[in-house]
Amino acid sequence: MDERRDVQASLADMDRRLREIQHELDLLSQPSQNPPPTSATSDPPAAPAPPAAPDARAEADAIVARARAEAARIVDEAAEQVAAIGAQIDEFQRLRDELQRSAQALVAEYERAVQPSAPGTAATPAPTTPRAEGRQFEGEVVLDAGPFADIEALGTLERALAGLAQTEDVYVRGLQGNRALIDVKLAGPVPLLEELRRVLPFAFDLIEIGYGRVTIDVSGPGAPSPPAGR
Repeated sequence: MDERRDVQASLADMDRRLREIQHELDLLSQPSQNPPPTSATSDPPAAPAPPAAPDARAEADAIVARARAEAARIVDEAAEQVAAIGAQIDEFQRLRDELQRSAQALVAEYERAVQPSAPGTAATPAPTTPRAEGRQFEGEVVLDAGPFADIEALGTLERALAGLAQTEDVYVRGLQGNRALIDVKLAGPVPLLEELRRVLPFAFDLIEIGYGRVTIDVSGPGAPSPPAGR
């Protein structure tokens, strides 16, 4: 806003100077009202100087008009730049709020993941609803899967993920015990759980769907066998 006021002040000063120039041109174009006295014996008075040519006045008016038009153009451009900067600030504010909400969701999910279970209790798989099974996933998804009986079972899951129509990349980020974190990048929407159930040779239970994260427990042939004696 300060830049706009400075531009307007400069333009007002320019307009004032143009008015002064135009006033001086008006004075020069007027003939003198008090010609010098002449005596009877003096030479005959010289012919008065012709008034300023109309072309000079017209040119001066044209210069003033062009200057004012240029000043108006500068003001309009300055106003457009200020409006564009304001729009960029609003967009940055929106992105900041969105990132803040995403960060809060990730922190809440991490706290739920690391919170220890109460002694003597076991994790119970969340019920798998048709709505969860048909959910579409797109972009980057973290799959928390396990427990696996062996590395071959993990490889089977990795190959199944890579074989999906919309998969761009599959990367096993890390292993913790017999569980794995797998980064999956999907180019388009995919009913991920339904597709995995269709192609995997073993079953799994859906534990949780979080913000960009899916947790499953492998069961059947892909899961480790229970200890002997149980």
